[in-house]
Amino acid sequence: MGKDQYVVKHGDQWAVKGAGNVKITKIFNTQKEAMEYAKTITENQKSSMTVQSKTGKFRAKEASSSKKADDKKKAAAQKEAKAAAKAAPKASEASKTTAKKAEPPKTAKAPAKTAKK
Repeated sequence: MGKDQYVVKHGDQWAVKGAGNVKITKIFNTQKEAMEYAKTITENQKSSMTVQSKTGKFRAKEASSSKKADDKKKAAAQKEAKAAAKAAPKASEASKTTAKKAEPPKTAKAPAKTAKK
């Protein structure tokens, strides 16, 4: 997974900058152009984009569609693993029960009758 991308105000222009980077990746005349460019990066890197508003506040993060798909796959795999882990003890308990039922019942032997003379 790549770096998240930020669309930030840069003087009278807009810039795209990778998370933690000191240098700006690219400068644009409009916020829309910067967002489109950042979106292509986030799609390639399976990361997220955060956009700064004109007032300086950041909007909510937008995950790329490829990142969203990966996140869904991971969540489904984790859910499946949890279900399998839950089912495993139940299956072993069931086999123990089945094994107990398969054993022949224990019966007390009656004492052998002796013939009277």
